[in-house]
Amino acid sequence: MAAPNQRSPIYVIRPDKVTLKDDFFYGEATSAEQTVTLQLKPTPQMRRMVAAGLPFLVKINQFKAELITEATNIGEFNLREFYKRKRIKYALTLTKYLIAKKQVTLSDRIIQFRARLRQWLSQLPENLRFFSGELFLGENLGTGEHNLVDDFRNIGIIHLLSLSGMHVLLYTQVVTFLFNLCKINQRVKYASLVLLLLVVCIIGDFQAGLVRASLAYVVSILAKLSKKRIGTLDQFGIVALIHQLLMPQLFLNVGAQLSYLMVLGLKIMPRMGSVGQSARLNMLITPILLFNFF
Repeated sequence: MAAPNQRSPIYVIRPDKVTLKDDFFYGEATSAEQTVTLQLKPTPQMRRMVAAGLPFLVKINQFKAELITEATNIGEFNLREFYKRKRIKYALTLTKYLIAKKQVTLSDRIIQFRARLRQWLSQLPENLRFFSGELFLGENLGTGEHNLVDDFRNIGIIHLLSLSGMHVLLYTQVVTFLFNLCKINQRVKYASLVLLLLVVCIIGDFQAGLVRASLAYVVSILAKLSKKRIGTLDQFGIVALIHQLLMPQLFLNVGAQLSYLMVLGLKIMPRMGSVGQSARLNMLITPILLFNFF
């Protein structure tokens, strides 16, 4: 990936992909050629743009480009490796730039809805903010929830977070119940559920666990409509293949590794008590956790 040049490149900034606090602005920006991280001192105009929730343009006139910092200590979080998985290599520090509005598209409106939902959820009490962010957006909102995540890890149920797409079952069951109550045609019901899952994935920014669970439901629907019996492991494999075709770098993501490994473990392990199952599942993901989080 070539380094950004000084020929006034134009980048698109999504408000839901940035952090804006006091005089600090940090986030991701995408041009026609690449995605980078930006760091700058925000102007009042930029604050208004972020608050509006719509993607906007930044024309860079002067900047400093550096490779994203690599971990220097054993066991330290490797920021360069994290962004490499997202195809981001450079960090830009802006000194001169111009902000401009972008022509609004349907996808921009969806992004605006997601950004405003993120802003609204960020105002909730700490624990509720954590669970709501994970449930609807697939992200950890704020900075006060790390202790809560540690609590989940310490009591041995970190796999509940790695699965993350389990609430898809709740969505589909509720909608199915309502449609059956109204005696809606089966094909209309399934089409509506697929559309609902697409919207949920968009709002959740296509988090791996969420997409996996949605694809699994769609594959099961197609098997039911075609009246073909497909084994659970075969369905699991089909979902993994489709997901990787859509996202070639899927399994470079730790969340995707945990999500698929945990589901596979649940499918191949014999039925047992909750304590025994939890112990075996934790043993299954321990190598990944140790490798990535030391």
